[in-house]
Amino acid sequence: NDIEPSPDPQAFAIGEEQFTRRLQHEHAIKASPGELWRYGTRLQEEVTEQLAEQASKLGSSSWRELIDRLREDSPAPEELIGIYRAEIERACRFVTERDLVNVPAARIEVVTTPGHLAPMVPFAAYEPPPIYLTGRSGRFYVTKPNAASARDVVAQQRQGHCRHAIPAMVAHEVYPGHHLHLATMQSGGSEVRRHIWSPFMVEGWAVYSEQLMAETGYYPTAEARLFQLVNLLWRAIRIVVDIGLHTRGLTPADAVEYMVRHLPIEHSNAEAEVRRYCAWPTYQLCYAVGRRELLSLRDAYRQRHGSQVGLRRFHDELLSYGGIPVSLARWGMELAE
Repeated sequence: NDIEPSPDPQAFAIGEEQFTRRLQHEHAIKASPGELWRYGTRLQEEVTEQLAEQASKLGSSSWRELIDRLREDSPAPEELIGIYRAEIERACRFVTERDLVNVPAARIEVVTTPGHLAPMVPFAAYEPPPIYLTGRSGRFYVTKPNAASARDVVAQQRQGHCRHAIPAMVAHEVYPGHHLHLATMQSGGSEVRRHIWSPFMVEGWAVYSEQLMAETGYYPTAEARLFQLVNLLWRAIRIVVDIGLHTRGLTPADAVEYMVRHLPIEHSNAEAEVRRYCAWPTYQLCYAVGRRELLSLRDAYRQRHGSQVGLRRFHDELLSYGGIPVSLARWGMELAE
């Protein structure tokens, strides 16, 4: 599982010029790699401080040790499907009752991950509804720990379903995250907006959704809020590593060590992450940077329409633009900077 050395260990790096070009032409992001790298490092520092504060409230001097302990609290494998279904139903009710955004009619099925997909879905994953089928429903796959695997593998699989992490996962993947967004996008009248999307909007919306649910009181415990902050820290570090690998001479080995040092992540999982970052420049930073731009857009919308304007009005108008880059939605909403 080690990252294989090559004659030129930086051969994968596309360089600052091409990185900037991708930011501008694929995601319509005006900010430079340097500015985004500074934002990522600042966000990493801020969230790390928040994690320490949250852990202290829970009686722990180390948020990482607390996370390690909490990960041992996971449902029995035979309970997983029912627990995920219940949490998805709770999230849907919460979004509806708080009138946060219109909930489309598309159903969500919670199913055990098929055997042929299990190697690619270690814990859980979302599959959107097919665009042109009339009975549209998304699928939320849950990979149950395999009792036939080695004991340490089963333990890691169970930790991936830590009950305290499930609320943030559901907010990101289902309501009001990917499922709600993509089902809304697919029900739109514009063929362009049904098909053309950028991770800057789609992944940005999912991370924004995690924060939105924190702002409106969805997370039932301080422990669940802690895991939402861990998710945000992970996305901040993605900015730093993505830009570092492709424009600042960061080697894959150093990137792995950076992630292991700053995140509660296994070495093998960090290696898999870094391989993806090397192969897919600019995608990984879209999560946290997209969240930043959506928060900025929300502020501009409220400044234009009044601070008392409902969240649903903003969210419904935003999602009517589908998955196009945030800056283009901003332009369409006549809020361009």
